[in-house]
Parts: sequence; structure tokens; C-alpha cells
Amino acid sequence: MLRHFRLSLFLTLLIFRGNGSAGAQNPPPAVQLDEQTNSQLAGLAGRVLKHAKGAACRQNNCTILVANFVDPSGSTSVLGTHLADAFSAQLALQAKGIQVVERSRLRNFLGQEQIPSKLLDDSALPWLASRLSASTVVIGRLEKEKRDVSLRIQLRNAQNARKSKGKPSYDEKLVLAVQDADRFLAPAEPVGEVSHDDATPQGENVYRAGTDTTAMPSCYNRPEPGYSDAAREARFQGTLLLEATIRSDGNISDIKVLRGAPFGLNDQARKTVAGWKCKPALLNGTPIATRVPIEIMFRLF
Repeated sequence: MLRHFRLSLFLTLLIFRGNGSAGAQNPPPAVQLDEQTNSQLAGLAGRVLKHAKGAACRQNNCTILVANFVDPSGSTSVLGTHLADAFSAQLALQAKGIQVVERSRLRNFLGQEQIPSKLLDDSALPWLASRLSASTVVIGRLEKEKRDVSLRIQLRNAQNARKSKGKPSYDEKLVLAVQDADRFLAPAEPVGEVSHDDATPQGENVYRAGTDTTAMPSCYNRPEPGYSDAAREARFQGTLLLEATIRSDGNISDIKVLRGAPFGLNDQARKTVAGWKCKPALLNGTPIATRVPIEIMFRLF
């Protein structure tokens, strides 16, 4: 039983070289869908809406979230994101009395939380839907088939996912002709660059630990983040990576997620780390503010 499980957490302060951001990303290549593919997506959207009641999605009492479409490994791609955008737009165009979550909200959320698509599997979908106020989820899986791409769409009631054991309310597979499909199917996460402040609110310059300093920071009071109820229920295990500023007074601020986890574990980690007490780095014997990465591993035993 779950009450016999315990949490083991490991923390490592890693030394970054360079500017410490997630790294600038080149603009993704542009996907062009032909008229036939757009027509197929429009027809599929209409059929999904006709079966919406099976997912307890009724007029004036339903919000649908279209998750990023993924490949068999669980990774999304430029094509997966673009097809999800196009399909969501068709749902919104045809839906009457049913709300569709704007895809920009999903992108902004994933950009803030930095959660890899592989971690947003079936067990995490109810949590993701709840964070975006959706009651129903559309998931899509892409697979290369010779010159074409197959798209399998499933409609699920997010609020009843455990009881239904992941059984979809609607399931359909389409074969789409996408030009240069191989080029657009390479794994590509739709998250942006993580920025950080170059100065603290107190006006201190922020240095890079191990690069600009003569003495490393260290934390002497660092309680462990606990599991969220959702993570424990899903028996999630994984690692997340934060980046934070250890100020000259030893307090921590400007905590950002570089590689996140679902189920509210990012929130758990941020809140806990914000309360840590540390010894600041020194530059020629003077305490200074430094930017450091913090890796946290969640394990259930």
C-alpha cells in the first residue's frame, strides 16, 4: 500500500559554465498542411464533437483541452504541435456550447513549467487538464507509415480517467499525407528559453557560481520537498532541475524551472527551496549573489 512507501530525495548543486539559461532555440521549420489534410482534420473534429457526450462533455458544461500530439516514445515534435494547433482550431470553429482551451495557454503553461512531453502521459493528463480548467482531453499519437503519417485521436473524460482505466470515449485513426514528414517528426519540445535576473531586487549583481567566484555557496538548512497527493497517487518518480539565486545574505530568490515534472512537484520544489538557508559565495572575501542549478530527485521506495 502507498502508506508504506517513503520519499528519498537527493540534492546536487551543479556548476554551470556559460550563461546558465536553457539556451536559445532556432525557430522551428514551418509545416504546410494541404487542403486535403485540413479537410480531414475538419471532418475528424466534427466526429469527435458528435461523440463528446460519451466523455461527459455536454453543451454549456464542458471544456476540451487538445494536448500536444506525440510519437510512440511520448515525445512531441514540430508536426505534433502544429497538427494539435490545427485540430484544436477546428474544434473551436465547430463547437457549439463547448469551450476549447486556447493552445497558447497550454504553450505558456508548458513554457513556465518546462515539463517534457514524455512525462505528460495518461496518468498525468487529469492533472494537466485540471491546471487548465478542462474536463475533457483530446490526445493524439503520430506514427510514420511509409510516405504518410498516421494520426490516432482519442477523446477522454479527464475527471473520470482512473475509473475508466484510460479507456477512451472515442478513438479514430487517420492517415495523413504530410510533405517532408520525416523533417517535422524529430523530437522538439515547444518550450521557450528560460531567462533569469542579472541583479537581485536589492540591486546586487548576480554572478555565476564556480566561474566568477573564489568560494562556492553552500546550503546548511535545506528541508526536502514532499510529494504532492497527485504524484503519490500516480506513483511518479523523476528528477527536476531548478535554477535559483543565492543572495549575499544567504536567502534564495528568482527560482526558475529548467526541467520540470508534473503533478505539482514544481510548486512543491519551488516553495521548499525558497525557504532554504545558505552560505553565500565569496568574491575576494566579500559575500555576493550567485546563480546556481539545483537538481531534485523524487523516488518512492
